Amino acid sequence: MVLASVCQDLWYSKLRYALEYGVQYGQVSKLAEPHDCDWMTAPLGKKNCHYEPEVHSAFAAIREGKPMVTYDRGKTWSDNTNMEQTAVWITWQRVAE
Repeated sequence: MVLASVCQDLWYSKLRYALEYGVQYGQVSKLAEPHDCDWMTAPLGKKNCHYEPEVHSAFAAIREGKPMVTYDRGKTWSDNTNMEQTAVWITWQRVAE
């Protein structure tokens, strides 16, 4: 059980996503995983849920002389009017079992 937790922490680490998305480590944000589905949280017992990571990204670039941003790894581009910076962030989605 402990080994599985350590392996999961390594698999969903900021370092992994920095390497996968080709960004600097500091450009990756990871929210803490919620623990309200854990067996030991009140009330004790199985909660019939768990959390899955969701990875989101924004890549900023100058294209055709204009600041642009993509949220789908370059498939589509839009005007970068919000001054988006290249970033990757990991959030957690609650999944019912």
